[in-house]
Amino acid sequence: MTTPANKTATDPAYPGYLSGKGTLAFFDPLSQEAGSKWGSHSVSDSGSCQFTGGAYHASEQLKTKFASCRTNMIFSKFAFEVQLTIIQGECGGVTFREDSIKHFYFFRVCKDGTYKVSKYISSKGSDAETLLWSSSSVIHTGLGQQNKIAVVSNGSIIVISPLKWLGLT
Repeated sequence: MTTPANKTATDPAYPGYLSGKGTLAFFDPLSQEAGSKWGSHSVSDSGSCQFTGGAYHASEQLKTKFASCRTNMIFSKFAFEVQLTIIQGECGGVTFREDSIKHFYFFRVCKDGTYKVSKYISSKGSDAETLLWSSSSVIHTGLGQQNKIAVVSNGSIIVISPLKWLGLT
């Protein structure tokens, strides 16, 4: 990944999980809809995705479902980082590697300091396989706490930062 002009691989603020090689496809601060790869919309009966107060919010209405706020861009190798703040409810997270038949991974961080990485093989939650489920002292607990979470995917290797290396197929 080529670093943006104001970031270099030797910069102390540059994420340690990135190699500093590759091509930066896009940078989206998710602060406003204009120019973003994501958009505001309702997600059927499960919630909404919207820009509010300079941030992108995913809201869920039902505990048994989660709002999937996604872009139509497709990448085989990527690094994805978000600042996650749970302002209401229990957990938040990111989905990645979703295909046309609803196979995807879900990295969830909860306000109690637990995290979970699941592999979904259909749109039914009962078909999910838990790959990791634990707690970490690096997760800031409680509502309103900001956590930087990241996923790096390169072939069968997935890095969940700052938690674990996973060799997944």
